[in-house]
Amino acid sequence: MTTLIVGAGLVGSQVARILVEQGEKPVLMDRAAQPEAIGQIVESSRVTLIEGDILRPLTLVKAFRDHGITGIVHTAANPMLTLGAQRDPYSAIELNIMGTVNVLEAARASGIKRVVVSSSNVLSHFLAGGEGKGDLMREEALPRPTTFYSATKQAIESLGLNYAKWCGIEFAGLR
Repeated sequence: MTTLIVGAGLVGSQVARILVEQGEKPVLMDRAAQPEAIGQIVESSRVTLIEGDILRPLTLVKAFRDHGITGIVHTAANPMLTLGAQRDPYSAIELNIMGTVNVLEAARASGIKRVVVSSSNVLSHFLAGGEGKGDLMREEALPRPTTFYSATKQAIESLGLNYAKWCGIEFAGLR
């Protein structure tokens, strides 16, 4: 089994370290990886580092084929998370939602069954609503995100669950 970790930042590097400790040699894919920083978390010789961009789906498919990928952990995120998304909503929406759809769709088209995505605990904090006492006829009945970042994370969880239901992808969104 070879896992592709999309996003070689702090979270992706920590996931790589855990997989290495379990005997795997994961592949880390990033647009602008920082090998020195990654090397402080996981021994560089025990991972494969490649350049790629989830906004260019063919780089995903190439990585799958070149490295025999059987599972994906998607940790890529826009810089500064909530603050960054509030400053530049379009980039956050493009990277978080379309990037995740590209990962899910490339996995579906390539027959990769397992996709794990970094979601966020912002879905427990940046919400409004829920005061409707269960009355679905009231607009405020269900909680909804109040920031661009939390809205994108809710969207990727919903999309992933639909890929699981309709496309047979084993999906997990981790908060």
